[in-house]
Amino acid sequence: MNLSRLGRDGHGPRRFIVQFLLTFLLAALFIGPASASERTRVVVVETMALPIVQNTTSWLLKGLGDFGHKTGDSLDVVVINADGDSERAETLTREAIDGKPVDVVVTIATLATRAARKVLEDKSIPQIFVLVADPVGEGIVPEIGARSGGNITGSTHVVPPIAKLQVVARSLPKKPTGEPFRLGFLYSSYPSAMSDKNDLFEALKTQSDIELLAMGFPFIPGEAGKDDMLKAAQSLLRENAESIDGLWLATGPNGANQNYVTEIQKSGKPIVYAGNMQSVKQGAMLTVVSTPEISGLAGAAVVDAVLKGAKAGEIPVTRSPRFAVGVNLGTAKRIGAVIPSAVLSLAGENVFN
Repeated sequence: MNLSRLGRDGHGPRRFIVQFLLTFLLAALFIGPASASERTRVVVVETMALPIVQNTTSWLLKGLGDFGHKTGDSLDVVVINADGDSERAETLTREAIDGKPVDVVVTIATLATRAARKVLEDKSIPQIFVLVADPVGEGIVPEIGARSGGNITGSTHVVPPIAKLQVVARSLPKKPTGEPFRLGFLYSSYPSAMSDKNDLFEALKTQSDIELLAMGFPFIPGEAGKDDMLKAAQSLLRENAESIDGLWLATGPNGANQNYVTEIQKSGKPIVYAGNMQSVKQGAMLTVVSTPEISGLAGAAVVDAVLKGAKAGEIPVTRSPRFAVGVNLGTAKRIGAVIPSAVLSLAGENVFN
């Protein structure tokens, strides 16, 4: 209907309503749902493209939405992925914050966290991390439960090493010779894998039922690096086949790579422990882990607290609030292991064959 005719036809009230609506719509176009100064901007830096990393980001954003910080409403989120490259992580983080108002930087996993710390060290932007294996070893805090005193906080998703060793030791069969069960500990030089290795070997000093043989190879970022690392791991397996009864896969990107796990299983050596639930579905006997849901939602709670005025450096660095247990009964039966009933009870629906 022609607006000018409304006036000539004497429809004053209708013309007023139409003008009001036009004014409202024009204001909405120019003002938007929130002015620039009122909008919250969060930068999320992912270490690499892996389900555990990207699913954690998804749960983080869902959690922020539950706290009232909805993407596209009053919240702007920029997600960048470093592809496992430290220099790329630093460059992309600098670009994301350069000359732009940023309220919080969230880093997913160790490599991204380490890179962002370097970029943010002279900035006032708070940093919240998740999926960092060893915040103590990274120099963020002196111990879990402590405050950083700087402008950073977060949580580790890693189960205390002694707890993992005890669960595995209680499940493995006793060898007729009385010798300890020998596990090849397969790890790369990626930060979280190295932390896992150091912590486990330290805890192993109090555990006599398991023997770990360190089998390490260099971490290589990028898609091409995945194939090269797999070949390096397979070479180590061939060299040490006679010295081990099974395998323990380190925390980190290799263990979270489904193809890597599938190919390692072809060696014939059972994977007794792995650092994620997907590996247990594929055949690893045990895992005790934080899930992306647990880690992401816990991270969202910390981000929400910081956005509401809490200082990151005054929030203690913690472990995940709870852990999930995964068991593969098929692998357990294959090696003669007996999973304790308490472990099976904790696993709940995460029991596979």
